[in-house]
Parts: sequence; C-alpha cells; structure tokens
Amino acid sequence: MVTWDEAEKIFAATDPKFEAWSPSQRGAYLQWGASLKRQLLFFPTGEGKTKTALAEAASRGHKHAVIIAPLAAQGGWAADAKKLGMDVLIHTHQKFLRPDTSYKDYKESVWIVDEFHMFGGHGAKGWGKFNRMMRTFKGDLIMCSATPNYNDAERVFCLTAIGDEAPNRNYLDWLWDNCNCHINRFSRIPDVDEETPFKNYDSAIDFLRSRPWVSWVEDKAQWHDRELVLPSQYDDLFVRYNVDRRNKKLMNSQMEKNHRTVDYAFIGEDGKIRPEVMGEVSAELAKYPDRIKWMVFCYHKTVAQALKRTVPGNTYLIDGDTPKKNVDPIKMEFINADGGWLIGTTAIATGMDGVDKVCTSMLILDDINGDGSLRRQLIGRILPRGAADHRPRLVVTATF
Repeated sequence: MVTWDEAEKIFAATDPKFEAWSPSQRGAYLQWGASLKRQLLFFPTGEGKTKTALAEAASRGHKHAVIIAPLAAQGGWAADAKKLGMDVLIHTHQKFLRPDTSYKDYKESVWIVDEFHMFGGHGAKGWGKFNRMMRTFKGDLIMCSATPNYNDAERVFCLTAIGDEAPNRNYLDWLWDNCNCHINRFSRIPDVDEETPFKNYDSAIDFLRSRPWVSWVEDKAQWHDRELVLPSQYDDLFVRYNVDRRNKKLMNSQMEKNHRTVDYAFIGEDGKIRPEVMGEVSAELAKYPDRIKWMVFCYHKTVAQALKRTVPGNTYLIDGDTPKKNVDPIKMEFINADGGWLIGTTAIATGMDGVDKVCTSMLILDDINGDGSLRRQLIGRILPRGAADHRPRLVVTATF
C-alpha cells in the first residue's frame, strides 16, 4: 500500500511541476479519512484533482481502479497511476455509455470519474447508466470536477443522487423539496426560479459545499478580459429565405442554419477566414507584441480548420478529428516552439497540462453560447497550475 505521504514523495521525485501537497489537497485527504465511501473533488483547474484522487485511492490499498475521463486527459491519469503502482482501466464517457461496455470484473475496484458533468443531466443516458450502477455499488467512488459554475438545479440533483447517504433519486420530488419552483403548464417538470433557485442555499455551490462528501476549493483565478469586435456581413438570401448559396440548398432545420450562420460569419468562399475578420484579429494581437504564444479557441470545428488553413505557419490544430495518439505530440510541439498559435475546439478543454508554463494568452474567436462552465474550463488551460507564477493572463473574446 502506498500511503498519502509516500505518494507525495513519489510525485515530487517524478514531476517537476509538483512540490508538495497543497492545503486543499491535504484537506480533501483528511475529509476522505477512513470511512467516507463517496467524494466529490470540486476543485478549480490546476488544483491537482488527478494526483489527489489517485493518492486517496492508493492510501486505502487500492491497486486497481476504473477511471472515466476525457480522451485528452487519459495520458495524465495513466502516468500518475503508474507512478503509484496502480493498474487502471480507463474509458471515456462515451465508451462507458456503449451497451457492450461491461464492468462485471471490476466490482472490487475503486471508481474515479473525471469531469463528472460530462455524464449529462438526469435524463441523459450516461448519468442514468452510472446512477443505476451506483445504487448497488458498495466500493469507493471519487468524482472530480473543475467546473465552478454549477448554476442549475439539475446538476446539483445528479451529484446528490449519487453522493448523499440517503438520496432522493426522484428528480421531480427533489425539485419541489429543494427548489423554488413554478408550475409549467406544458411540462410535468416545473420551472426553477432563475434568481433564487434554491430554498435554503444562495447558490448551487453553497448547496454542494454543504455536503460532507464534497471537498470544495474556491476558484480565485484572475485574468484580464478584452473584447474584440469583428465586422459582420449580411446575406439577404440566407437570413430571410434560408438559402445556403455555397452548398446550393435550402436549410432544413434551425440547427443547420445556426451552424451555417457561424460559417458565413467567419469563413469566406475560399474556405479561409474572411480577410476582414483576419485583419481585425491580427491588429488586436499586434497590440501585445510580448505575447508570442496564443491558444485560440473555436467552438465550431469548421472555424478552427479554416483558421489553420488561413495561418498555416507555426500553428497547431487539435480538434475532434485529431487522433488520440497525435494530441500529446501536437501539444508538445506548441510548448517547445518559439511562438505560434494552438488552435483548438472543446478537445483542448482537458489534457493540456504544461501549456500554461509557456502560454498566458487566449483568443476566444468562436465563442460558446450558454455554457459558462465549459468556457471557464477552457480559460483554465492558460491559468497557472499549482503554485502561482504571477504572470498576468489575458483573454480576448471576439464578438460581432
């Protein structure tokens, strides 16, 4: 068995970015103690959830673990587990969901779920399958999340239904018991009051941190915000009549039109970023000549790939089409380069350890709508991990 203090020495000897357990990590371990069976490490990015979870598991004598983690983060989990002598089965949330994925041989293993929110809400298949498994699971479970903006009741329910010792697993009853609700005439699920969603807590974070199984660390990250206003264009046929001239077709759904709206806004007829847009981007980034490395986020893969075509030199692309085996080499190319852009979609939300050491600037070119949690997680890629390095971070967000 590897003790908590022994794990600290192992990580300090093998990871130059790690020196010693932080107060928050040690606090989580003390909370874990000898009897807690389920825990949520509710840590902001950079606080060391991976090492904490594995060391906690090892300190109880676990040599085998089932880890559910995003593809880009699996390398880090596997490397740290190996250092502690642990044998791990690592699956993505998508692999977990597949009907042919079985865990009958891992009933005695500790379970660790990274980015727990990726299972989805109470009606999602991922959360439903995991919830059913946990009803009969008697072993140790560690859930992890760097998401600081759990601002809706559904997310809180999904966690408490699994973490509470005697949970209320009926979502409808839970809402009426814990939230300020209004009857929705068109749905059996009531509407939760937006201003004051919870009866007894000021926020979702307050609700969760009140649980004895939640180890919460306040998100104190700071960065400088700048806004970049891009020139828009208007296409009468597209806006009024849903005619997609480029593909010579009528759009059949609002979802399709939303995607095409983004493409028209950013991408020209040649498949590259429109010159007007690219000119504004170049002018903005030129205001910061000392910042030679940028992470550039594009929510849509089409925009990210168009940007790569537009700026072919010294740019690196990681998106949903990037093979798993290529992610780390591309990341390391960017880290070791003298300058350049790392262009990414949500694929860069995890598994980008080390980038913050060389890159303190992010351009959000194609922004996320309605998911502040994911947006914050992406910004976390350039924030200092572990001990603060006191270099100012900059986030430039483009709008039309």
